[in-house]
Amino acid sequence: MDILKFYSYLFALCFCLTRPETLTRAQSSKIFKTEKVQLQKSATLYINFPNIERPVEWICKNYRYECDDKTCDNTIDFQVTQHGDNSTLQIQNVTNECLTWTFHDNNNNFGKFDLKTNGFRKAETYEITQNNNGALNVSATLLIEIPNMKRPTVWKYNNYKYECDTTCANSPEYKVTQDGDISTFWIRNVIKERLTWKFEDDNLESSQFDLKMHSLARRESYNITQSEPVALGHNVILHIEVAEMTGIVFWKNDNGRYECNPTCYNYGNYEVTQVGSISTLLIRNVTKQDLTWRFCDLYLCSGNYTLVKKGDKTETTTTKDAETNGSENSLPTYAIVIICILGFVAIVIIAFVVIFKCKAFIKVKTSITQCVSGKKDQN
Repeated sequence: MDILKFYSYLFALCFCLTRPETLTRAQSSKIFKTEKVQLQKSATLYINFPNIERPVEWICKNYRYECDDKTCDNTIDFQVTQHGDNSTLQIQNVTNECLTWTFHDNNNNFGKFDLKTNGFRKAETYEITQNNNGALNVSATLLIEIPNMKRPTVWKYNNYKYECDTTCANSPEYKVTQDGDISTFWIRNVIKERLTWKFEDDNLESSQFDLKMHSLARRESYNITQSEPVALGHNVILHIEVAEMTGIVFWKNDNGRYECNPTCYNYGNYEVTQVGSISTLLIRNVTKQDLTWRFCDLYLCSGNYTLVKKGDKTETTTTKDAETNGSENSLPTYAIVIICILGFVAIVIIAFVVIFKCKAFIKVKTSITQCVSGKKDQN
């Protein structure tokens, strides 16, 4: 009987010791992030267990960062902490190469977190589009649509930034709008120095667009014509005709800008008109500051136009003709020297001939005189 009780107690003890509740089981928990995750930005992951025990490890592929019994890893790019039941991993620069992290501790606790699938938004999945303009010296409009777009929204090139925060950038050359999930960026005049633009909102890593890569073959030129050659102090009219002329139109030089928006400028020495596809600029009392002009509408800016002045063409032609005639009638230097020498020789010869003839004449005259005198004496 005693033996039977002994085995009964032993069996009960073994059963108690081997119950699932008495074993140390691996436990999993959710890993959290402290902020929205963006590429090339920092992020902090943290996890909580009631019985965390060092060493604790954060692992991504071949990367391993831990807190052992004494110290925690603390590098420029990654820092691990463990205080009580909490452990954190701070990532200074989130990259595509390392988006999935797992946590382990010495008490078989673990967790897993995927930065990409847990609220991470990749900018590359949101495409910037462009309207049907995009060549150099032509206006362009860029557009991007992103769910839950949040201000500030920024379009930037290097140190140039145009944004919508409480208000939106709105200058003659660049305009930004943001309506719901759509932001647009209007560029009046695309220049080769600023072709690659980036977009950012408060929730999104920047998305990039290269105007050069997406430019169309459009090379439409806006040709300015002039009513007649003009002299300083007189009046002249500049004229341009553009199919589907749209939006604010203006004429500008180094001293000012004169536009139709919606009424047309007509003060002092300048008067602008715009009727349909035609715009004109009347310049009264032309000065030296009025010699170069440029025209712009919503889609395009023309090249610089320099006024044709009275006498410019005639003076140029006369100068060229004079240079041509001079070059045709002129002789080489060596020819002039030879002619001079020959002329000198000719003069010397003529002088000798004259002198010789004079001596011979005098001699003949003397002989005749003597002959006449002899005959008189004989008589």
